Amino acid sequence: MYVFLYLISICFGEPWSVIYPKGVYHNYPQQIHPQKWLVEQNKAFAIPPQTNISKFIVQCIHTRDFLLRNPNAPLGMLSQWGYTNKHRINALTKIIDTATQNKKLLHDPLWWHKHFRHFILHDHSKKSKPSSIRLTKYVVYQVQGSPKKTKTHTQALWAVKNDTSDNILHQFSRIDILNGILEKQQHTDPLVWLTKNDALEAQMQGTIEVELPNKSKRLFNVHRHNNMPYQKGISSENQLRYWYFREVHTIYGWGKTTKVSIQKDVSFAGDVDNLGFGSLIWISKEDHSSLGLIVDTGGAFKPNLGQLDWFIGTVRDKKDFIQKSKAYPARAQVGFLILRDP
Repeated sequence: MYVFLYLISICFGEPWSVIYPKGVYHNYPQQIHPQKWLVEQNKAFAIPPQTNISKFIVQCIHTRDFLLRNPNAPLGMLSQWGYTNKHRINALTKIIDTATQNKKLLHDPLWWHKHFRHFILHDHSKKSKPSSIRLTKYVVYQVQGSPKKTKTHTQALWAVKNDTSDNILHQFSRIDILNGILEKQQHTDPLVWLTKNDALEAQMQGTIEVELPNKSKRLFNVHRHNNMPYQKGISSENQLRYWYFREVHTIYGWGKTTKVSIQKDVSFAGDVDNLGFGSLIWISKEDHSSLGLIVDTGGAFKPNLGQLDWFIGTVRDKKDFIQKSKAYPARAQVGFLILRDP
């Protein structure tokens, strides 16, 4: 049935209406044709995936569990081909069951070719090399913080009280908040105090680990936002979009009321509204090959089908981040893996 719907979509060219958040303008067209952006490749991968398969399986399990609880997670333009949440769950189950029976098979490119169709992502918003997708990196910074405001730690990570309406959050921009407006409001509480630079990094990365003076460590993740758009080309300090935080005990990716936990090296942030949450991807460039899932998003993907953000773990500082990033390609071919019909 899935193959039939896919062939129909190619013949009649059903377009996908690109999802744009309110107030966001971009150089993507209002509609795109999925068969031009996802082009099927009919040959096996050249080299085995250099992925930590154990971490990949854990991420598949977390993602499948999340989808069973959240069946309406966005499917993106794959839905134009009749792709459903059931297809998505079946693909993850196939991988998990195979790992249980014989994990070595997941290192075999021929196994992947036998069981999955392979569609290369083409970013047609670019005039050259549309199949070369930008791969940025994101991390969890480990920083020093304080339970109270100090001369050094002048910016808080703010938590929102449970009964706070969205309308209240939408009144304050990041610029307002950096200038201290929340210190006079009743709907928020400071979770922890950071330096201004570290607070801005938390806004950019979405998760941050804070060590307090007593050497205890606390982990914080984005929770709600002010619904103001991310602005390309604008410095972090002058952005309007602001994220409120909450304390967590693991690192989380995408989700509305509940979120999926994510794993280093196999988790990617991307435009889940248009590329789909839980999409299986294969990254390939020359002698590099990796497996992963799109399980997170961010303000830079509203919309942006030509970039993925690779979660590469925790770092101490910018220098550590730059050094770790060198182990990952900056651009590569991105393939979407779709389970073949039985």
